Amino acid sequence: MISDEIQQQLERIGKDTADADRQLFLQRNKLMKPIYAKRREILKKVPNFWGTALGNNQMMVTLFEDVDQDLLNNITDFHVEHDDENPDTYTISVSFAKNDDFENETLTKKITVSDDGESAEVVKSTINWKGGKKRKAAAADEEATSFIDWFSNDDHIIGSFFRDDFFPDAINYYNGEDDSDDEEYLDEIELGSEDEDDEEDDEEEEEAPSK
Repeated sequence: MISDEIQQQLERIGKDTADADRQLFLQRNKLMKPIYAKRREILKKVPNFWGTALGNNQMMVTLFEDVDQDLLNNITDFHVEHDDENPDTYTISVSFAKNDDFENETLTKKITVSDDGESAEVVKSTINWKGGKKRKAAAADEEATSFIDWFSNDDHIIGSFFRDDFFPDAINYYNGEDDSDDEEYLDEIELGSEDEDDEEDDEEEEEAPSK
């Protein structure tokens, strides 16, 4: 059995390890920032780069009910910006050419994940849909959403996929060569959905009138 003194020492080791991981993450982001900036400018010269990369991403079909390739083809830029001080904060931004669906030139979603990773503070975009163009969820699933709608809701779990997998490996996705293991993200997303359902059930039970 581990003594209290040893347990305290191990906890300090765990904290030091977490602090080191944090610093390494921030340092990597600092080093990658100019590299991603250079890549960003180069990819703007490639016709329909982001629409193709997203279209080749099988996770898009799994995550979103509505994957409109024509709308994806209007994407001119996709970027993930990490906060310089807080590794748990990042912003996903997507820019579009003029289109018949909405007025926004850019949609952004800023996510700050809690220390335990279970929740997040989300600053989201308001989508200015053009008259009659708002996409409706499939009748069979009122909870279904589209890639565009995601930027205006409170979900943060899908953001980790864009941040950690899709954005760094965008060139591989474009070339149809990505071999990432998507099961990790699907499991996390399904778990997050179950937690949300449980919270909603609890709220309904609390609100239900007594008989």
